[in-house]
Amino acid sequence: MARSPSHERFVRSGPKYKEQPRVLVVCEDEKSVPTYLKEGLTRFRARAEVETPKQRDANSVIRYALSKASSFDQVYCVIDGDAIDDLGELNRTLKNAGAKGQKITLTISYPCFEFWLLLHFGYTRPVDLRTVGRKTADDRVCELLRTKPGMQTYDKGKLEKVFERLLPKLSDARTHAQRSVEEGKAEGQMNPSTTLHLLITEFERLGKPIPIEA
Repeated sequence: MARSPSHERFVRSGPKYKEQPRVLVVCEDEKSVPTYLKEGLTRFRARAEVETPKQRDANSVIRYALSKASSFDQVYCVIDGDAIDDLGELNRTLKNAGAKGQKITLTISYPCFEFWLLLHFGYTRPVDLRTVGRKTADDRVCELLRTKPGMQTYDKGKLEKVFERLLPKLSDARTHAQRSVEEGKAEGQMNPSTTLHLLITEFERLGKPIPIEA
């Protein structure tokens, strides 16, 4: 049966949307962070590739991101602050990359990713979370995290459904993360703080279709 002209007009006038940009997220961590971020992407129906290079120090993450940057519209590097030896060097590398048209953004959690999770339970900024004795900075943050409701058995290597579990607290975590950054800059001490909220907000933005203007 032939389609009516009115049907053809209806099909042609349907909404058209811009394609999502090609996004790469390069993680220093190979378990907890990629799992959490992939759950976030699924939640917001956003698309991004999440990868972890074989060498996972901060400089190697940056080099890996640079090697991939030409194939993507935006690249994010998710790094723990306690893995950074020289932030100035990283920023100089990124500045040079930007001059070549490569868009790379650092997403840093001081001292580690778990500080972002901790901020879902209220604002806290313990002074100078660093390695003390045999306890690493990661250990100290995880100990604090395990005191929170539902997180008593938290294990960095077995992170599952944490994004969904903490989703009701996401708005508060974003507010607390921004405050941690502002206070860190004002005090000249970024440990502890995190900019992971900016990446999660970007995931949410990517998941919303943008109509093509007529």
